[in-house]
Formats: sequence, C-alpha cells, structure tokens
Amino acid sequence: MSGPAVPAEAVSPQASSLQLSVLGGVRASRDGDDLALGGPRPRALLAALVVAAGRPATEDLLIDAVWDSEPAPAAKQALHTYVARLRGVLEPGRSARGAATVLVRGSGGYALAVRPEQVDVWAMRELAARGATALAQRRPHEAVSVLDLALATGDGTPFGDLADRAFLAAEVAALTELRAGIREDRAAAALATGEDVTLLDDLAALTAEYPLRERAWELRARALYRAGRQADALAVLRTARDLLAEELGVDPGPGLAATERAVLAHDPELLHRAPAAD
Repeated sequence: MSGPAVPAEAVSPQASSLQLSVLGGVRASRDGDDLALGGPRPRALLAALVVAAGRPATEDLLIDAVWDSEPAPAAKQALHTYVARLRGVLEPGRSARGAATVLVRGSGGYALAVRPEQVDVWAMRELAARGATALAQRRPHEAVSVLDLALATGDGTPFGDLADRAFLAAEVAALTELRAGIREDRAAAALATGEDVTLLDDLAALTAEYPLRERAWELRARALYRAGRQADALAVLRTARDLLAEELGVDPGPGLAATERAVLAHDPELLHRAPAAD
C-alpha cells in the first residue's frame, strides 16, 4: 500500500484540504475538522479504498469489504448509495451531475484521487522507504529525521474497530510489521550517530512487543554494549537465544550470532560511530 504518485495539479483544491487516516481508526478531516463518516459500513468502504492505494477497487471487492464477505441483497445498488454518501462527505458542494474529484470512478472501479501525504499510511510507507535508503547509504542523521516523521504519522491499531474484518487481515499484519521495521531502522540509524543510553528504553519496549524479531534484540545488545554494559548485553542475547529455541525451535540467525561473538570479543566495530555530519 505505497500510495499513488498523484501530481499536485491532478488533485482538486477541495481534495487537497483532506486528510485521511486509518491508524487508530478510519477517519477523515478537512482543514483540521473531523468529518462525519458514519457507521462501520461507510468507514469500511473508505478503508478498502485506502488499501487499494489509488488503484481502482472493483465493485465486488468493495462489496466484500462493506458487508464483510456477506453481501446484502441488491448489494450493488446499496454500494452505489454508500459511494454517493461518502462522496457527499468528501466532496461537499459538488452538484449531483458534477464530476467526482476525490472518490473517482474509472473503467476498473473506484479510487481515491489524493496525494500520498494526505493519507497517513501512504505517507508512512513513503517515509519508511526514504529512511531505509538513507540508512543504507550511510546517512544516519537524515535517516533518523525521516524515520521520526514516519513514526509521527500515527501509532494506533490499524483500522481501529474494523481491524478484525477479513479483507483487512493482511493489511493489518503488514502495517504492524512496517511500524516495527521503522522502529528498528530508526534505532540502527540513531546508534550510527552515537546514541546509546537514550535508546535503551525504546529497544526494551520493542523486544517486549516483538520478542521473536532478532534484529531488535541485536540492536538492544549493541546499545547496551555501547553504554558500557557488556554483561547486560550478553544477558539480553541469551534471553533472545532461549526465546527462539523455546518458541520456534531454532538457533539465532547470522546477525544475532555475530553480535554475540562481537560482544564476547570486545570487537571495536561495536563502538563505531558515523561522522558528525552525513
């Protein structure tokens, strides 16, 4: 769900004032004022359009989303009613015969004509990719700034009370994974800039939330070692090893194993910091 690359000139003035959110619940606002979307069905319709990420969503897909795979009789006509009502919320003042500018229809179905920065999860994905690129290209200060913006887009349960709907299961899992990965990238970038002690609480929380994510344990051990706490770093690595064995029946992967060897050997690479500026 990366979001469409909608040129600024292709977004109407009315559309450009909208903000759509699905982190913590499905919401819409204009110029900071919340819009009344209604009950679960119209919000499920908007959620499905956000998941489609600017690509046309077919009527069949939207019907499954709105009625949670149990369509009502005359579902297509009912869907058209929900679309008309949602357009009324997102495009107030549009005449009955006027062309839609936000919730548009093409040959393949319905789509949202808004820019990535107007949808929280689309913006999060773009910022996460930019931050990961900066980290990979050894620009950690830039990576920290960009990844902080990604995390600031929102941290609530994806889709809120709609999260248990069948059509959202894969997207909820993907967004949960995305946010965990952003937090790991941010920690890795911060370590490269010289942070250590300030990261310890965040990394402890991350390993508690995602106890089977090896990279989180690796980063936590590195931060502890940087803070002069070799014994605690080794204890954290042992905890990770025990969890992996108990829960998955596997040994630590190459990254975690290499970190353990480095901590035991007092490898000076563990203390490496990036230059003062990117």
